[in-house]
Amino acid sequence: MKTFKNLLWALLLIAPLMATLTSCKRQLDRKPLTATLEDLNQGGLEGLVYGLYGGIRNPDVGGAAWGHIPWLAIHSFRADDAIKGSSESDGADWAVIYDQFQYSKDHWSTNTYYERKYLMINLANVVIRTADSLKLADPPSLVNIAEARFFRALSYFDLVRTYGQVRKVDFPVYTASQVNSLAKSDENTIYALIDADLDFASQTLPPNWNNSTGQSRFPGRLTSGAAKTLHAKTLLYRQQWARVLGLCQEVINSGQYNLETNYSRIFQDAGENGPESIFEIQAYVGPAGTNSNFSFYATSQGVRGSDADGWNLGWGWNTPAQALVDAYEPGDPRKNKTILFSGQSDGSSEDGGFGRTLPPYPSNLPRAYWNKKV
Repeated sequence: MKTFKNLLWALLLIAPLMATLTSCKRQLDRKPLTATLEDLNQGGLEGLVYGLYGGIRNPDVGGAAWGHIPWLAIHSFRADDAIKGSSESDGADWAVIYDQFQYSKDHWSTNTYYERKYLMINLANVVIRTADSLKLADPPSLVNIAEARFFRALSYFDLVRTYGQVRKVDFPVYTASQVNSLAKSDENTIYALIDADLDFASQTLPPNWNNSTGQSRFPGRLTSGAAKTLHAKTLLYRQQWARVLGLCQEVINSGQYNLETNYSRIFQDAGENGPESIFEIQAYVGPAGTNSNFSFYATSQGVRGSDADGWNLGWGWNTPAQALVDAYEPGDPRKNKTILFSGQSDGSSEDGGFGRTLPPYPSNLPRAYWNKKV
């Protein structure tokens, strides 16, 4: 983000200077306007790309639209297997909007979700336009472009499946006047951009980032498998079954992924970036909150207890609905690895628990069920 701000400031400072030098011959040899970082090469482009990975986690950039409550509301509350959660009074307006489908265009959640998606799109567009202006075509730069196009496709996929028609912005935006009069594009136009971006990403990104010992040099960094998987998901929404099957088979047959033998391990610290992981947003908080690169994903959904009972683990949003509890067949081992039950033990270590008993509902906890996967 700092690099992006520097880039924008450089543009603003250079523009009036260039206007006074148009008659100078040396002006003909200047770098393009978008290449304002001195001698920007692939390393500088990669720095912009790293900002995308940080942006999708950081709540002040794109993170509020991925894994924070607005994302949970749009992509989970509305489903049959989840409800708003928390206490009845906490965020009661959210329950009206997402559990009862009484949508409001002026609500903080929808506005934040929409704005942060376009913020990520703009950051991706800056990477793509910068590489194009510098004519960067070396393999590392092409990978950086592919990463940016993946993030742009991911952002647009969420927008088009949430809102339908949205504005197609495939260029950097520095002032509101650039887009104020821009009309919305239909879904087919947006999906065409998504397809082009993900085709390029699938063909350009590496299958993994492993070193000579087989360990990933960049845990969580995008791969061709991630691009193909996202592309398959977008095609599911368009009922293009044959293409979905083909892409999924490519991912399965790539040899890069496998099933985790212990289901609960997938959602534990020990299972981070495990054999089933196709793309994970990386987050970290050190001892006593040091070196904090956190995500609100777990905090938003942790059990809403108290310090006194030792279960003050979060805000308690996005809790399982009764329909989800009832959906499991008797003896299904996934049930106790997915749901925490108020008043009952959190289970053994095999089930992802610590052998502790949750306080009862409704006397101590505001919900009967909680998301164990966080």
